[in-house]
Amino acid sequence: MINLEWDKHRGLANIGISCGPSNLVVLDEDAADEIERWCAAYGITLPDTYTVTTGRGRHLYFRWDHTQQSIGNSPKAMDGFKIDVRGDGGFVVAEGSRHESGELYVGNGLDVAGLPEEVAKLLLADNSSREAEDDEGQDEDDDHAKVIVHGSRDKKLTKYAGRLRKSGLDYAEVLPGFRERWLRCEQPEGQIPEALFHSADCPDVYTWELAQTKLKYAFDKYQAGQNLNDDPADDETVHTVAWPTLDDVALYGTAGSIVKAVAPHTEADPAAILVQLLAVFGATLGSNPHIAVG
Repeated sequence: MINLEWDKHRGLANIGISCGPSNLVVLDEDAADEIERWCAAYGITLPDTYTVTTGRGRHLYFRWDHTQQSIGNSPKAMDGFKIDVRGDGGFVVAEGSRHESGELYVGNGLDVAGLPEEVAKLLLADNSSREAEDDEGQDEDDDHAKVIVHGSRDKKLTKYAGRLRKSGLDYAEVLPGFRERWLRCEQPEGQIPEALFHSADCPDVYTWELAQTKLKYAFDKYQAGQNLNDDPADDETVHTVAWPTLDDVALYGTAGSIVKAVAPHTEADPAAILVQLLAVFGATLGSNPHIAVG
């Protein structure tokens, strides 16, 4: 599966590290000398540790056992500084990857040091504060074992995209986690084989391309760390609509038979297949009222 995904990008895909399972906390510096400025403000001395120079700053890696006490992504602990925290639930782009600027991610070769106690206390305190704030907004789809049923796929992915944008993470870093959430979406039997849940009662496919539009919308419309429910510059209400499905009568005759034969072998929506088929047929006919056969 990894090779298939990699091939889609012709070998140009970057490498991501999931910080939680890797027992890592990473300080992500987005401007020069921000780490030093933050340390001076809090009276903290960081040990030498494995550090990756990125396209716009540095990633400082530290060991932390999330199974004992989880440290999540903690933007508030770094208020006033161009630093993000990547912890449990977060991802970082690894050494050897290439930034959109063209710069390579280069490591310094040092061992990963343990997270200093004073830094851990700051991040854990921020986690506790955020958990209290977010309790009301959490829902049952946080259980990674649960299916996202077809009637709620659009709503839940849109909501999750908003939460990821609010976290302050970069698009490339949230994309793997967002894909994991999409894989829990219920799909029709025989469709999207990598999906975790399939059902004969699911009427339509929810493609990865469609899911990505929810995440792209959140990143295009809102600033990093912004609460998507508090946008004073825009009181527009976003309404989500269930993906439309074709009535059986639309798949009547030869065109319908072709669509039904092709649909099980592609992620394309049957409506899109039908429209494309009719468009090609129309282009073949041209502007004349008939076509000679034989």
